[in-house]
Amino acid sequence: MAVLLFAPLPALAGLEEALAAYESGELRKAFIQFKHLAIRGDAEAQYQLGTLYALGQGVDRNESQALRWLRHAAEQAHRGAAEALAKMYLSGEGVERDEAAARKWLAIARSAADQRAQQQADECE
Repeated sequence: MAVLLFAPLPALAGLEEALAAYESGELRKAFIQFKHLAIRGDAEAQYQLGTLYALGQGVDRNESQALRWLRHAAEQAHRGAAEALAKMYLSGEGVERDEAAARKWLAIARSAADQRAQQQADECE
């Protein structure tokens, strides 16, 4: 009878560790950690990953991947991602200039900011 032993896989770093790697200049490590979290739907990680692609930090610059990940985050009401998308559409950087799309993402950013402000107000009560 054969016995199979499975060693536990090391836990992948969370968002705090990914941010710490970024802040310490370990850009490739941060990229890998953000990507792992982004694939699993973490809006902040999606935003950070999109930013890394947009700036070419820890990975080759890739505007289509930047747009993809920023859009995923913005669709989850991530204010920073929505603002970044609005700027891209206003300037035509990485996308065709589109004022209607910019207004859409600005409205999402505004809504996300309003929701956050309401949450903070509720915490004060």
